Amino acid sequence: MLVGGNTPTLSSGLLRLVFLTTAGIAIGLVIGEIVHLIEHRIDDAPIEIALSILTPYVAYLAADSVRASGVLAVVSCGLYLSRKSSHFFSPSVRLQAWAVWDSLTFILNGLVFVLIGLQLPYVLEAIRDHNLRALLVYGAVFSAFLILLRLIWMFPGAYLANLIRKRILHQNERLPAPREIFVVGWTGMRGVISLAAAIALPQTLANGSPFAQRNMIIFLAFSVILVTLVLQGLTLPPLIRALGLAGVSTPHPEENEARSRHPAKPQLTYLEGAGARTVPSPLKSMMT
Repeated sequence: MLVGGNTPTLSSGLLRLVFLTTAGIAIGLVIGEIVHLIEHRIDDAPIEIALSILTPYVAYLAADSVRASGVLAVVSCGLYLSRKSSHFFSPSVRLQAWAVWDSLTFILNGLVFVLIGLQLPYVLEAIRDHNLRALLVYGAVFSAFLILLRLIWMFPGAYLANLIRKRILHQNERLPAPREIFVVGWTGMRGVISLAAAIALPQTLANGSPFAQRNMIIFLAFSVILVTLVLQGLTLPPLIRALGLAGVSTPHPEENEARSRHPAKPQLTYLEGAGARTVPSPLKSMMT
């Protein structure tokens, strides 16, 4: 609507938002289920990894073709396949896929930040009529608002998620403690998705006039990313320690905990003891 030069009303804007959200999520889940069915019939690492790389583009283009949210389609499809990946990825394929995606994520993150760094001088030049102090205040206030909004939402969001797990998924999980929810809310650092959404705004409208405040939106997105990465990123470790949530400092704590809870541990202990008792005494003296 805005690109076409039309200002939406409140009701039409809400209806459009509902359609963008629900249609995007639905299309992403449908694409995810189709890929899930295809992956069950394939057991070849290169093909499965290539399919996982192509799937986000398919989800985005499918949602964009019906004017739904391509970003939400990609996110919902990715979350769905991530949860189902243990069903169709073999252990070897899973290790290879993680290695490939870790490399791709690092490269794409770096590329996006480089592009933003190259574009930032032009953005600042376009908003040079604003006072520098006012720009800093805008960035700080907008960043504080988003941080506070996430912290407020995390508490009812955690309750709803726990309710869905219990009532729909039938998973008996405890509700996280308030300090645990607060830490999760404090991890809301912004990154590539925020930058991509800001850059995706068109430079001109359908009538050829410039998109109003596009450069200001990009500047605010950049400010939020900088503030959240520096402020929340650097304060997260001391915050976790201050709230008493610091875990075991040994390497691979999950693996050590899994080994300590191994269901066959009593049996293995008994067999080791039985083997020691059945060793002949002359041989046992030689072993000692």
